[in-house]
Amino acid sequence: RYPLVGRSRLSGPTSTITRPMDNFTPKTNPPAYDVEMVGDENNPEPIDARLRRPLEPLTIFADESSEPMDTTNGRPVATVAPLGGLGMGGGGDSEMEGPAQNKRKESEIKSAYQVEPEEEEDCLSMIDPYKGKGFLRLDIVKFSDFCRLESDRQQRMSKSVWVRGLPWKILAIPRQIERGQQRNSRALGFFLQCNGGDTGEGANWNCVAHAALQVISKRPGTDNHVRRITHTFYPKENDWGYSSFLACDMLANPANGFIDTATDTVSLAVHVSAEAPHGVSWDSRKHTGFVGLKNQGATCYMNSILQTLFFTNSLRKAVYQMTISPDEDPESSVALAMQRVFYDLSHSDKPVGTKKLTKSFGWDSLDSFLQHDVQELCRVLLDNLETKMKGTPVQDMIPTLFKGKMCSYIKCMDVEYESARDEIFYDVQLNIRSRDPARHNSSFSIMDSFRDYVEAERLDGENKYDAGEYGLQPALKGVRFVHFPPILQFQLMRFQFDPNLESNVKVNDRFEFTDLLDLNEFIEKNDEGIDYTYYLHAVLVHSGDFHGGHYVVYINTDVKGRTSHWCKFDDDVVSRSTFKDACVANFGGDDPEVLGRIFTNAYMLVYIRKDKIDEVLCEVTDEDIPRELIERFEADKVEEEKHKKEKQDAHLYQNIYFITDDIIEAHRGFDLFDVKILESPEVHRKIEKAAPLEKLFAFVQNQVLQGESKMEDNACSFRLWRFSENTVRDERQHVMSLPRFRATDAITLTPETANKEIVHVLQSDKAILYIERPSVRPDGTLHFPNYNDSSDILIFLKYYDTDIKEIRCIGTTIVNFRSSLIETQPEILAKLSLPPDTKLRFYEEISPEKIKVIESPSLPLCSDMMLSEVNDGAIIIFERIEYTTMTDNAKAYLDKKYNTIEVEILQNDDNSQFPCAIMDSAAVNTTGTVDLLWRCDKLTEYVAEKLDYDATRLMLWRLAAYSEKPTHFVNEAQLKHGNFRVKELLSLTGDAIHDPRKQKKYKIYYNKIPIPVTELDRRKQMRITMVDEKFATVEATVFPDKFGTVRNILDETRRIFKFSPTGTGKLRLVLAGTTNGNKRVMNIFSEDDSLATVQKSSPQLSYPQAFHLRVEEVPHDQMVKGLNEMFLAVAHFDKNPGERMFGVPFYFKVTEGESFQTVRERLRVRLDLTEKEMEKYKFAILAGSRLTRHLDMESDERVRISDLQHFPRAGGVDIRSAQNSIWLGLDHYNRGRVSEKSRSEKAIVIHN
Repeated sequence: RYPLVGRSRLSGPTSTITRPMDNFTPKTNPPAYDVEMVGDENNPEPIDARLRRPLEPLTIFADESSEPMDTTNGRPVATVAPLGGLGMGGGGDSEMEGPAQNKRKESEIKSAYQVEPEEEEDCLSMIDPYKGKGFLRLDIVKFSDFCRLESDRQQRMSKSVWVRGLPWKILAIPRQIERGQQRNSRALGFFLQCNGGDTGEGANWNCVAHAALQVISKRPGTDNHVRRITHTFYPKENDWGYSSFLACDMLANPANGFIDTATDTVSLAVHVSAEAPHGVSWDSRKHTGFVGLKNQGATCYMNSILQTLFFTNSLRKAVYQMTISPDEDPESSVALAMQRVFYDLSHSDKPVGTKKLTKSFGWDSLDSFLQHDVQELCRVLLDNLETKMKGTPVQDMIPTLFKGKMCSYIKCMDVEYESARDEIFYDVQLNIRSRDPARHNSSFSIMDSFRDYVEAERLDGENKYDAGEYGLQPALKGVRFVHFPPILQFQLMRFQFDPNLESNVKVNDRFEFTDLLDLNEFIEKNDEGIDYTYYLHAVLVHSGDFHGGHYVVYINTDVKGRTSHWCKFDDDVVSRSTFKDACVANFGGDDPEVLGRIFTNAYMLVYIRKDKIDEVLCEVTDEDIPRELIERFEADKVEEEKHKKEKQDAHLYQNIYFITDDIIEAHRGFDLFDVKILESPEVHRKIEKAAPLEKLFAFVQNQVLQGESKMEDNACSFRLWRFSENTVRDERQHVMSLPRFRATDAITLTPETANKEIVHVLQSDKAILYIERPSVRPDGTLHFPNYNDSSDILIFLKYYDTDIKEIRCIGTTIVNFRSSLIETQPEILAKLSLPPDTKLRFYEEISPEKIKVIESPSLPLCSDMMLSEVNDGAIIIFERIEYTTMTDNAKAYLDKKYNTIEVEILQNDDNSQFPCAIMDSAAVNTTGTVDLLWRCDKLTEYVAEKLDYDATRLMLWRLAAYSEKPTHFVNEAQLKHGNFRVKELLSLTGDAIHDPRKQKKYKIYYNKIPIPVTELDRRKQMRITMVDEKFATVEATVFPDKFGTVRNILDETRRIFKFSPTGTGKLRLVLAGTTNGNKRVMNIFSEDDSLATVQKSSPQLSYPQAFHLRVEEVPHDQMVKGLNEMFLAVAHFDKNPGERMFGVPFYFKVTEGESFQTVRERLRVRLDLTEKEMEKYKFAILAGSRLTRHLDMESDERVRISDLQHFPRAGGVDIRSAQNSIWLGLDHYNRGRVSEKSRSEKAIVIHN
């Protein structure tokens, strides 16, 4: 931490800047400052000096119990800095490097290109306000007055210097020291200020900057006094620096060389280097010629490698040449998505999106929020592209660019024998530390790592190489490079497993690399005379740790030029950079002067071979892109712009869906139309919301009806009705019906309504309108029945045709609500040309699940016994009585239609719900049609027939109401109970009732089980672990009788246990722990123990994650136990028995007086270990998790059973006592720890 660093804590604005070139003078004085300082008057020292200098600090605090803090904002209070320190001139740089004497100065690391001219930062920033660096200067004239007066009267600010499009200033303030021996004296407050808000960017801007703040020396031979800061500037923290940079007395003392005594002037300067800001209107294309990629959440790693591949021009050209099959789904075509990204990066002026690319990978939205390894993605993506390039003219492009060859060899030192094989590589993984631990603190470079890579390992002693006929020979094992590819990718191995921390960590050690790399010394034979000199093309940088962070990439966009042109690609922002920023700043290592840089370093390097630069970086023009691709992408852009414009203007338009008589009469289901018809463009129209109603009627006449004939009197030839979605409440059952659409409101065009705005008439952004057409008179003229809103209702008529078993709508009628259906019957019969004396039966279609018989059609419609609701849009179904029966009528037809559902029959693959289920890996899903009112036993037989399986051993699962996941299996009582039907199995009750209009296919889950379902109630389901003689474990489920004994458990297990061919054939039941703190055996149950005793004695049921019951074959030597013998529990642990137990524990028989050496040898045989492996084991006696003493198993000591015995309570093992029992611990390294730590890491997979 940097206690000197902080905000100035201004409470108000300090400037107003309108143009980049403004010379600025504050209009008002800022408010006073409050600050506290600490330090020793004679030798003031920053409290962070330990980070900067090898000398001990001499800071004296008023309160030594804690670090001084600013109580206003919780930051450390600034201290007075000493004279000298980190100078920028003279010998200051050497101090900045710290104590590591073997580290080269950054100033010594030069680019291989023509040296880029140093920027005249103060002038260039004025010329180019988007430059990355700037120089600011402030002369404090009359410094003695500056120190004496109050802070609010002596604020001094420099002129603005523009860097990265933002104005920067120096802010100087005299500050009162309130603490320490210098109390009541003054110090210089020195801050760098960035006023991004003055550019009109609002409150969301932020900019990361590094700066060197310095007081300039006025005397030759004296260094400038320098302090450095790194800060993210944003509106709430727009200035940053040191509250007490130097004491005013020190600055005013001529002996220190910082004041011009002739003019009473102290000069301040700042070198600022800023990264491209975020949250501003940064035009990457304008400033750099390139554009960035949008971040979807955590896709910075992908953006970095995509930019790198894009600037590999020959690869980009090859991607454009990849063929897309006409049958290929565009959304799942990786090739097309890559072509689109590359095309947009070339032609777009704005950051490019990658959602279509990740969608083509088969990734969901969650995958976009998971950060992965950039090198892994590079390898997977190139493999995918290489596969898709096969059979095309560019099929060899990726191997040609990236494939190298190395030779792995073992060469005997004393005989002429060598074994070698060639291996292909696409990238090289380089260590950032030497393999020699003694050199871990030494400087390490890319050339050092290469030499370390090819250094041969000596195989000698016990590791001699088996050279066949020559026997065991000392040998050298290593690799030789045969061929380096044109593009050489290096992965720097910064993420490594630390066995001490038991986790993967990031190694931030300094690792130097250059932009010119000569690898000729590493090629064994170069018969072709190839010059293996490489130029650096890209540096992929990771900031953060193993668990997360951020990737950016620096790319030299002009490798072929005389000078390098580096750009930084940080997701959507691209900015110009320098060799130092791209390379030197990302070597890694501890640089306390720059906060956060220790976690930021290069992770992947890309080099291009010198002789292949022109080929790899060939020019790519639009002529290299197939014309059909350009047309496709440009058409997509037009369509996207159109959709964007429609989305922007959507609030101005009314969406209307027109339902006509043709649609209704063609419908054969419930309601009047299928809601899917609303997705059809034929029924969808848009009209301005603010348009008058008369325009809507004209639109319908001319656009929807396309000018069909009007009425004789030129009146409107249609009437509009607005559909609304509503429900009906059943007052007797207190439930609501399914929602349904009904034409409830007539829209009429009158002089009063003609000029009303459409949006106010329809009262919805999405309106469904029914167009009612006039009836045709016998003379062929059109006629509308009169409609009185206060007394008439609109009724839709449906007819059930018994001949074809179908219900269809035959039209509408306007009925006075005081009249009856009998009075309307002549009109209804006339619509079907039926005889006048035809007898009809009527039904009301309330909703799909509610079809009501109208018992008294002669009553007025408004009677309580008639319709459920007397509203417009009611649906009346009628049928001819003479042709119907009890089972063949409209209601029976609709009830059957409602209750018949399509199902998909699936195996429940979650075996945690019923572990004993017989899982069929080859199970094929099947479909069928079932009735919601079937009993579950009938459904079971139906499913069993479909699966060709025994119905008695088939288990069905009840589904959760809304998640549709299997929750409980159907038991015997439910199978036989008449009220538990398919609808209850699917939880289609209450509010979650079946809606046939959705045409949903329901899921029926089943499992095949080893016993009849009817026996489940009298058996106990028990999860056990079976352990064989090699300590291999297999989990299983058995079903002993609930009132049985351990013998029943063993008998059930015997059917599936794999006995050793030379074993005893006898099984036993053991209680064992399963966690890293109790993984040991605790009790052997007697075969006569009841299941109740086992459950009472075992915590397995209460703590299934911590204990388990296991069945094992009794070893030969444990078939009988003598009086002087005992079964000793043995378990493995790695250093800490309370937290690091592992492996499979076991019982081991020991005998009174047996030597430790004999016990050790028998244990070695039991564990099947070599003597060399056994030497790594340590032995200890433990009581619970407490280590009581270590054992020397090679001593002459002998077993004393009295020291090892543990006596459980009567009536079974007491688990609390068992957990503290005596056991033998085997202390050795757990080789499985690394794999366990990486088990949760998700590999990158491109699914398409």
